[in-house]
Amino acid sequence: MVKPNRIRALAQTHNTVGHRRHNLYREAYGRISKAIHDKYFLEAITLTESLLTDRLESRMTFLLRKDFSFKTLGKLIQEIQKSENDVQLRELVAGGVESWREKRNNALHEMAKMEESDNRSWDARMAELPAIAGTGLKVLRQVDSRIKALRPTKQAA
Repeated sequence: MVKPNRIRALAQTHNTVGHRRHNLYREAYGRISKAIHDKYFLEAITLTESLLTDRLESRMTFLLRKDFSFKTLGKLIQEIQKSENDVQLRELVAGGVESWREKRNNALHEMAKMEESDNRSWDARMAELPAIAGTGLKVLRQVDSRIKALRPTKQAA
């Protein structure tokens, strides 16, 4: 089955995308915090990835001057390493995001899988989730802050 080519909605002066995206981000950040507080760590991790990929897709679309949306986190990390000219963001992605991505993959895709040498119990696996969720939120905030700092400033007319 071929997936349809989805295109990221762009905020422009004649539409409400920016306002709607801001509201989605606000709600998602709030939901991540609530999920962490209520110990729904897998939910927090999933929402964190959604926001993180959206921020990186936005940056890549800007850098490449073409749509680069609805990509996996791994694909975004690879493309940032090739295309990003800001050393600070590139290092943040190569370090913090990549490290978190690996932990996130284990948390979301391998909770019920056992590797030959893996003797962790369910409780031990669950005990790792608060740190993964917290680290993800921290990395997301760092990436978001850096991308905001890199936005071109509007020149006075």
